[in-house]
Amino acid sequence: RQSNKANSIVSDIEEQEKNTEKASLNLPPLHGLIYILLYEPIMNKSRSELVEAYWIDTSKHRDFFIVTISRFFYYMGISSQTFFLYYIHDVLRQSARTANPEAAIVLLAIVGQSSGAITCYPVGLLSDKCMGGRRKPFVYTACILLALGNIGLLYCKTLSDMIGVCAVLGAANGAYLTMDTSLAVDTLDSDEGEVVNNNNDDASTINEYVNDEEGGNSEREDVSTSTNIDFDEEVKAMLPQSKKKKGNHNHGAAQLLGVWGVFGFVGSALGPLIGGTALLLLGKTATNSGTTVTSGGDVTGNNIFPSSPFYKFQGYEALYSLSAFYFFCSALSLALVRKKGV
Repeated sequence: RQSNKANSIVSDIEEQEKNTEKASLNLPPLHGLIYILLYEPIMNKSRSELVEAYWIDTSKHRDFFIVTISRFFYYMGISSQTFFLYYIHDVLRQSARTANPEAAIVLLAIVGQSSGAITCYPVGLLSDKCMGGRRKPFVYTACILLALGNIGLLYCKTLSDMIGVCAVLGAANGAYLTMDTSLAVDTLDSDEGEVVNNNNDDASTINEYVNDEEGGNSEREDVSTSTNIDFDEEVKAMLPQSKKKKGNHNHGAAQLLGVWGVFGFVGSALGPLIGGTALLLLGKTATNSGTTVTSGGDVTGNNIFPSSPFYKFQGYEALYSLSAFYFFCSALSLALVRKKGV
């Protein structure tokens, strides 16, 4: 009997493996996966629903919206680091340490990330324990350091100079990102009470309508007394059009934080687009018009970058000045946050 049972188990496992193989062979082609993952979820959504999914109602979440805009400007500013490889080649004094710009970029990344990791925890601790939960002073300081750091890059002549500046930039990045997340949570928490109040208003409206229909029957349970009432589409359908509130978007915390994240992605995309355009237009040289260059080194480790620069210094002045301006806007926008104690 035990042998038969074991054989049965083995047969079941083999059958499951065969079914799995068949399922893997029946996967749709690439265009089918794209359709299933990207188009099918939104095919039945209206344009207004799609816009609403990526919109923040500023009348209910004003402070959170401002924090999101601050994040947008931050990512526009920090994206200028995309052009470090060209800056090392074009501006820094050439030496054995800059002979391979890719290796220099790795070193700068390690320095910047390490500095950020060192500062993020102490800054959060200081904010919670010593500043009573205030976040904005640390964001202002971080944005000032980030702006000055980008201007300071223009005065770097050696890789050692740039390492020092990147250490400051990394430390400021760690402080900003810690406070940015905390500010988003703090301002979102202050706005959630408004969502609750909106639900209570809906309950009162429904209760009023029910009482009108029932002739003021006092024995009917008051809808507004139920704190766990689910205001889904069926309940709201009880109301006539004249009773329904227009533009009542009760977005949840997850949806709002999703929009907050999307703004960061948009800033990361727009920053290099605008900065790269400025670099190209103001720093264009005769050698970067239609010339293809292979980066890196040969088998002996010798650099094969061209000796002439890709872009003139004026282009980098525009690029990093723009980044400093974006950080200034990031700090300035937070001054509009109304909530006290953040």
